[in-house]
Amino acid sequence: MLEDVVKRTNQNAKTKRGRGLKVELGVLCVSLVILASSVIARLDRESTHDDLTDVDQMNALAVVRDAYLEADQAARSLALSTTEEGARRELETLEQQTALYKGALTNLSTRLSGDPAFMRLQSNLSHLADQVRRLRDKGEVDRIEGMEQFLDGERPLLRQQIVADIDMVSRNDESRIE
Repeated sequence: MLEDVVKRTNQNAKTKRGRGLKVELGVLCVSLVILASSVIARLDRESTHDDLTDVDQMNALAVVRDAYLEADQAARSLALSTTEEGARRELETLEQQTALYKGALTNLSTRLSGDPAFMRLQSNLSHLADQVRRLRDKGEVDRIEGMEQFLDGERPLLRQQIVADIDMVSRNDESRIE
């Protein structure tokens, strides 16, 4: 009897989280389309060799955003994973995407180091990478429990700040280039 109640409670929590994931995924897709259209418009306006460096930098920012969003999706999928193989696959994706956005941030750091939004972005993404590293080193039960606590607690505010900082860095960079 008690086990049935616990199972139903867990299923209800996963269903609610699943619905929220669909909404968040939709918002992320719209954000990606907006960023892609901004980069495409920028490519159309610029044609000189000097501007290619700027385009490469904007592409690096798009890599940061895309890799972060993929890492965020993998983190949510990891928390919902029901098999060890699925959890291992999501953790691998999470680590790969984290390495990808860290590399892109390094490429951007020399040019954008004076931008406060970029500094916040670096700090928040570094904090996220530290969380991933801590969770990776835990056992399966502790990892899942820690990931659920992170997803429900700190992650929503951190995610909101990261997305806002990426948008702000993009706008600041476009203003500087023009």
